[in-house]
Amino acid sequence: IYGRYGMMDEAEDRFARAAEAQYPAALVNLGTIAMLRSDPGSAYERYVQASRQGLESARLYLCIARAASALGKGAEAAEALENAKRLDPKAAEQGSAFAKAGSSGTRAAEIASDDLEWF
Repeated sequence: IYGRYGMMDEAEDRFARAAEAQYPAALVNLGTIAMLRSDPGSAYERYVQASRQGLESARLYLCIARAASALGKGAEAAEALENAKRLDPKAAEQGSAFAKAGSSGTRAAEIASDDLEWF
C-alpha cells in the first residue's frame, strides 16, 4: 500500500523486513522502489535474488528484463523475456516494450510508477 501511494521510505522499511524473513515478493517490491528511484542496478539485484529464492512469474521476469535493459545487459534482458514468454506469452508481449526501451539505460530507468509491478 505504501509503495502504491508514493510513501517509498515507509514501503522500503516494511519490504526490507519482509525480505530478511526470506519473502521473495518483498524483494520484487524493493526492486520496484529502486527502479522508481532510478537505480536499475539495485533493482536488478533484488529481482534476480527473488528469482533465486524460487519466485517464478512472468511479471518477475519482465521486471528483470526492464532492469537488465536499463543497465545495457541485452543478453540478460533477452533471457528474462524468453522466461516471461514461456510462463505467460500474452503478458510478455505486452510488457516487452518496456523491457526493450532504452537499452542504453534511458527510458527503461525512467518508467512511471504505473508501469512497474508491485507484488
